[in-house]
Amino acid sequence: MCADIDRIAELAKEDPKRQFYSIAHLITVEKLYEAFRSLRKDASAGVDGVKYAEYETNAEENVRQLHRRLVEGKYQVQPLRRVYIPKENGQQRPISTVKPRMKGEAYEIRFADDAILCFQNKEDAEKVLSVLPKRFEKYGLTLHPEKTRLIEFGRYAARNAKQRGKKPETFDFLGFKHICARSRKGKFAVHGRTLAKRLRRGLKAITGWCKQHRHEPVAGTSRVWMSINTSSACFSFV
Repeated sequence: MCADIDRIAELAKEDPKRQFYSIAHLITVEKLYEAFRSLRKDASAGVDGVKYAEYETNAEENVRQLHRRLVEGKYQVQPLRRVYIPKENGQQRPISTVKPRMKGEAYEIRFADDAILCFQNKEDAEKVLSVLPKRFEKYGLTLHPEKTRLIEFGRYAARNAKQRGKKPETFDFLGFKHICARSRKGKFAVHGRTLAKRLRRGLKAITGWCKQHRHEPVAGTSRVWMSINTSSACFSFV
C-alpha cells in the first residue's frame, strides 16, 4: 500500500489541481490488521475507550467490520473538540483538542521548531515529558536541555504559588516573557514582555542608526523614526 500512496503523492505534486475522491480501495483488511498489530499493547485506551487487549479478543472480526464500514462509507473519524481560550481584548482564540491517551485536555502551540505543550492534568504532562525525548531520538532529534522544562502556568498557578510563598513561574517564547497576570477587569490574562536581551539588542541597533544618520535632514530621518516606532508598537502587547 505504501507504493500506491507514494504514487498518489507524485500525481498530486505533478498536478496540484488533480482531485482524489477516495483511497479506500488501497486500504485492505490485511493492512488494517497489520496496523493493529503494530500498536503498543500497553497503550492506554483511545478516544473510544477500547484498550488493545479488549480489541484483540476478537481482532480479526473487529478489523473486518472496520473495513466493511470504510468500504460502505459508514466509518466516521472521531471529531476534534473545539475549545476557545479568552484573549485580553475580549476576543477568543479557537484551539482544537483531542484526548487519545490523556486524562485531561491537551493542546500544542508551535512556531517553527519552538513549541509549548499545555496540559490540564499534571500527570499527563509528566508522562509526555518522559516519553518525548525517546520519540525525538527515534528521528535523530533532541530536546534543548535548557529550554525544555515543566512548569505550572495558568489561572490557578498564581494562587497555588502564593500558597507556597512563591511567585508564579514564567516562560520565554518567541522573544517575549509570558507572565500570569490580571486584566483591568480582574480576570486572568497572560501578559507578554519583551525579553531584556532582545530589548537591549533593539535599543543598541536604534542607537547605532541614530549616530549614523544624526547629520542628515530631520525631515528624512523623522519618517524612518516614526516607522520604527509604529513597528515596535505592533509587536508589544504588555
